[in-house]
Amino acid sequence: MASGAYVISILISALQIIVLAVLLSLSIGVIGKSQKSLSVVHMALCLALWLMGDLYWIVYDLMRPESRMPFAANEIGEAAIFLMMAAIVNSVAVYVTYPSAVHTVSSVLFGIGNVVLWIAWSGEWIQDILIGTVYTWLLYSIVRAIVSEMAFNRQEWILLCIFCAALLAGWGLIFVIKDKSVRIVEAGVYVILFAGVLLLLNRLIRLYRQKEGPQRLLPVAFALIAWVITGKYMSEGTMYTVFLLLETMCLPVCFASVRKAVMAI
Repeated sequence: MASGAYVISILISALQIIVLAVLLSLSIGVIGKSQKSLSVVHMALCLALWLMGDLYWIVYDLMRPESRMPFAANEIGEAAIFLMMAAIVNSVAVYVTYPSAVHTVSSVLFGIGNVVLWIAWSGEWIQDILIGTVYTWLLYSIVRAIVSEMAFNRQEWILLCIFCAALLAGWGLIFVIKDKSVRIVEAGVYVILFAGVLLLLNRLIRLYRQKEGPQRLLPVAFALIAWVITGKYMSEGTMYTVFLLLETMCLPVCFASVRKAVMAI
């Protein structure tokens, strides 16, 4: 008999599939109404890839609920999703200034750090390096757009950098520590992850209330979902389900930011 946590995970995955299908339909409807349709085309492709990946995963999970999925079509789809997300950010952003060496190196190091941890956890070098490369490109694209639009203030950049460094350190310790204190480290990691969610969500709400332009809103919205995806990738059990739900809730936010950007042209 399936456990309650497993059933909840399947239900949230099904909810995400419904949300993706609705947003895909809305994206297709927006394409013909915008003079700058490339961004929303990228969004539609991103949602379609996401939808197919979820369908693939849920069918596999129902057929083999206790087995780990090998490198398969959904991983290739995830890489393509990250490429589409980066394309969306880059197609909307107006690059007046470019990130400093600190911003560039920080985003790349965070991406590489995550890839190293994925490999340590799964042992799947090719899969993790493939996905990690485009994941890092997405992170850099988001950082570049946020810097150009000055969507973060100095304090927010400092906090985000501290959170990123603490996450990598915490996840690294989890692989090293063998006694019961690992639970304390895990709890600390999740506190940092949720603090990052609150930081990015607060910034997004403030930008919306200040009636800022879509070029500022969009990269912050994609930073939020990228942060949530990062947390999901390094979680399991109940916490994986929590981040899956957060990811589902972020999808309409990202779509709304893209729609606002393309309809403003």
